[in-house]
Amino acid sequence: MDCVVCKEPMIVVERFNIELDYCVSCHSIWFDSSELDLLAKAVRPGMSLPDFSVLPLAHSDEKIRTCPRCDTAMDKIEISKDPPLVIDICRKNHGYWFDRGELGQFFERLDDESLVPHDVVEFLGEVIGVKK
Repeated sequence: MDCVVCKEPMIVVERFNIELDYCVSCHSIWFDSSELDLLAKAVRPGMSLPDFSVLPLAHSDEKIRTCPRCDTAMDKIEISKDPPLVIDICRKNHGYWFDRGELGQFFERLDDESLVPHDVVEFLGEVIGVKK
C-alpha cells in the first residue's frame, strides 16, 4: 500500500496480532477498521472507542485524503476543538488515517483518564521509530 500523503510505500508492522500500515517517510499510520479497536483494548483492556458515526464532520483546510483501500475520499472527523484534532475516516468503513502525531493525541483525548500517550507509545515501541 502507498501512503496517501507522500505516495511512498508503507510498511506493515505487526505487534500483538495487530497489523498496521506505517509510512516511514511522513510517519502516517493507517488502521483497518477493526485494528484501532484492537489497539485500544491492547493498551487498556475493556477500553472502547467513541462511535465515530456521531462525531461532527470537521471544517478543515487540510487536503482531502483518499482511502488507501478503496480510493474514495475520506471524511474528516473532529475529535476535539481545543486543541484541534481531526482524523480521516473511510466513508465505506475501511479504516482510519492518522497523520504524524495524531494517534497519541487521539488517545490523549479519550474519556479514559487512566490512559496517557505514553501507553500508546510504549505499545507501538521502537518498531516504527516512536520515541518515549
